[in-house]
Amino acid sequence: MDYQLIGKTLENAGKEIQKLNNKLDKILEKLLEVEAIEERKSEAVEHIQANRIGDAIELLKLVEKDQVKAETLKTEESELREQLEVAREQAAQAAAGKVDTETKGPHAVPDAESDAA
Repeated sequence: MDYQLIGKTLENAGKEIQKLNNKLDKILEKLLEVEAIEERKSEAVEHIQANRIGDAIELLKLVEKDQVKAETLKTEESELREQLEVAREQAAQAAAGKVDTETKGPHAVPDAESDAA
């Protein structure tokens, strides 16, 4: 068993998992910013009831943009969660000693630095 390769693979997996977690945190923060969609819809209804149609239209335009942004962010979140699961599985395999010593794959985790570009 190549313990150095296992160690390096686990180190790289840890870096990759940390990088993905940081990206996920940023996505979740952005999602929280656009989660006020329902509040804005209610506010638009209040504007309509007060005959401030122009204000309602402007608010609904913002709601529409936020909905599109939220959908994109949710897709990104889902993709990141899938990538995290793969990285965790690879780390678990490496911890169990399942690292291909000749090709450093498919069970080996790629360098976190190589993905940063």
